[in-house]
Amino acid sequence: MKKEWVSDLDILCRSVFPSLSLRSLLLIVTVSVAVAMAGGFGYFHWQRTQTPQSLFESGKKYYEQKKYQEATIQLMNAVRKDPHHKEAGLLLSHILAASGNLNAAAVQLKSLLEHYPDDPPRIWNSATSTLLWTAAIQATFDKPRDSLERF
Repeated sequence: MKKEWVSDLDILCRSVFPSLSLRSLLLIVTVSVAVAMAGGFGYFHWQRTQTPQSLFESGKKYYEQKKYQEATIQLMNAVRKDPHHKEAGLLLSHILAASGNLNAAAVQLKSLLEHYPDDPPRIWNSATSTLLWTAAIQATFDKPRDSLERF
């Protein structure tokens, strides 16, 4: 019975891959599966080593090198992994505001204020840009006039 199954499989393999024997085809499949599994385990390990702090440090390094797009990606990943990471959030909001993405910067600052309600001077002192203040006011209130009347 076993011989019939192997010979049927061999016939099928020869019809699809005429130049390969069953043994060669099984070797290719086995090596391919092993390489895919090794890649999967490597990726899993790499993801586990990417901590929010290491992503922040990488983003800060890109920022200092004036590679703002790369810095934004790293900082967004840091904030995605840990929304409470204050330094990453502050630097990200600064980069977003400087690049003209005021709404995203305001959302980031608002999130920081929600996570750190006792620390608004630290957060707002880092956001010294007038544009950033304007964006924060517009994101907080529906109409800018209403916000100015409240102050």
